[in-house]
Amino acid sequence: MVNRGVAVWAGKVYVGAFDGRLIALDAKTGKKVWETLTVDQSQDYTISGAPRVVKGKVIIGNGGADFGVRGYVSAYDAETGTMAWRFYTVPGNPKDGFESKTVEMIAKTWHGEWWRHGGGGTVWDSMAYDPDLDLLYIGVGNGGPWNYTMRSDGKGDNLFLASIVAIRPDTGEYVWHFQTTPGEDWDYTATQHMILADLTIDGRARKVLMQAPKNGFFYVLDRATGEFISGTPYVNVTWANGLDPKSGRPIEKPEARYSAAGKPALVAPGPLGGHNWQPMSYSPATGLVYVPALDGGFMYVPADPQSFQRRAGVFWNNGLCPTTRRSERRSGHRRRAASSRGTRSSGNPSGPRSFRSRGTAGCCRPRVVSSSRATAWAASSPTTPRTERRCGIFTPRRESSRRR
Repeated sequence: MVNRGVAVWAGKVYVGAFDGRLIALDAKTGKKVWETLTVDQSQDYTISGAPRVVKGKVIIGNGGADFGVRGYVSAYDAETGTMAWRFYTVPGNPKDGFESKTVEMIAKTWHGEWWRHGGGGTVWDSMAYDPDLDLLYIGVGNGGPWNYTMRSDGKGDNLFLASIVAIRPDTGEYVWHFQTTPGEDWDYTATQHMILADLTIDGRARKVLMQAPKNGFFYVLDRATGEFISGTPYVNVTWANGLDPKSGRPIEKPEARYSAAGKPALVAPGPLGGHNWQPMSYSPATGLVYVPALDGGFMYVPADPQSFQRRAGVFWNNGLCPTTRRSERRSGHRRRAASSRGTRSSGNPSGPRSFRSRGTAGCCRPRVVSSSRATAWAASSPTTPRTERRCGIFTPRRESSRRR
């Protein structure tokens, strides 16, 4: 596993430990000031993401969706380590009662006995804060298991999986959400980095949030309201034909829903995503966002719903058919690897990709022999001249639409 960093504030260093502890250290001496346990260690939770400090509170999420846990994000007093609030991203067992009106609301988007498998929705990486709007944005992960039919009887949007959620940092109060992949079925997290910027779009000043999540689409949202502004593929996408221009909801291809069809489906992007945890950046000088992108697909093979069982510890509970790597024996037992082994792309990971924040047509696509590439989107009409570079040779061309 990895640790994606620490937070430093008011003479202290805050670090999330792999076993679920949040630890405050004296920045000068390294001496431990306080520590608190943020997870139930009887469950398969981890921490790999960096804490954030907002208004005197340390914000931390967790990981473990693939192992059958329920996601949430918590806030702790930066001086004492006392928990201030906790925001659940997926609902628990209704018989235990709902922690808030928000949890009661999202439970209506789930079906079956989802709580038996945990539900997923962990906040394991990206968060951002806007001090002017006083909004904390969290990126929510995949479902647990991935298989939508096993998780929720193949019904409902399953909020807040694969969503960007805005909350108040003082109280954890829900403000708005935008779901990138309703009924998430492919490990398409929305935990990837979010960029906040002020842009002029169609002559109007907009406070925007930009993200390139795993599902292969680049999104521009109004960060005050969650309104969808634009979205376009930044890698090869085969699970959807595009996004609804008003709502931003994906226009899915039915054959990509392996869980509903009950048969294998070759889908791009795969579970590694078009973009994963690697940071992306925005340049106000060029108006471009630069994204490390990956083109690749994956064969999703659904497991038999009758034989699927949640297994704690070693096994990924993704609801897919496992594949045998090779005969390995340890203590007399064969180890089986989950189908995540197949997530390696058949091609080389692509290089940084860049595109205009509006995500409209026109592009500059540098290419090299290794097939790594970068794409620049022009914030203009589809007839914007496109320049393609091959091994240092520039060839301007005009087209009515961009080439994927």
